[in-house]
Amino acid sequence: MKKTCLFLMCLLLVVATSCRQDVSDDCDIEQEIMCTCPHTKIQIQPFSGTPTKTVTQLKKDLEKHLAEFSDVEISSIEILPSQDFTPDLMNDAHTRYRADKILRKDRKRYRQGTITIFVTNKDISIPYKGKPDHGIRGLSLRAGEAVVVSTYRCGAKNPLWRVAVHEFIHEFWRHGHCVKDDPKCIMQDAKGKGNLAAATGLCDACREHIGI
Repeated sequence: MKKTCLFLMCLLLVVATSCRQDVSDDCDIEQEIMCTCPHTKIQIQPFSGTPTKTVTQLKKDLEKHLAEFSDVEISSIEILPSQDFTPDLMNDAHTRYRADKILRKDRKRYRQGTITIFVTNKDISIPYKGKPDHGIRGLSLRAGEAVVVSTYRCGAKNPLWRVAVHEFIHEFWRHGHCVKDDPKCIMQDAKGKGNLAAATGLCDACREHIGI
């Protein structure tokens, strides 16, 4: 009788150990199939006065093109309610809004794992190469938090969504301008002009520099 009980106890121990091993193996399998590719969420933050049509079209364009151009999986794109500009965001002459001030204001609102894209139809600027107030289409501080883009200087050669993709790559990958200044690269330096409409994506040199 004792031998029978001992045998049954050993059998139960083996079965229990086997079950625990199965659970552990299943967890390992689940971990292996989890996506490890670069990914993020997008929040589009329009400023008041920006046409709703512009914002919704930007969302559609980013859903279609952003992952392809940036090599980043976009888990969601959300449009936030518009917000008003405040006087402290203007330049000294009160003629433009300072892009760097927009991005640096109230940084605690930014969420980890999310890139915010501020959108406006107003002219934006930064101090640049000795000029206190240089008009631009977009800006990234390469902090992994937010970018700002403006329709004011966009057009056929530099559509808004391409400007947004350009700034997003700056921000997400902390990557500068194209190291070869390739006219087919989305990260070409506009140098006040530029032609992002001709870009087909990231060039091989930029991919190598980023490590993708």
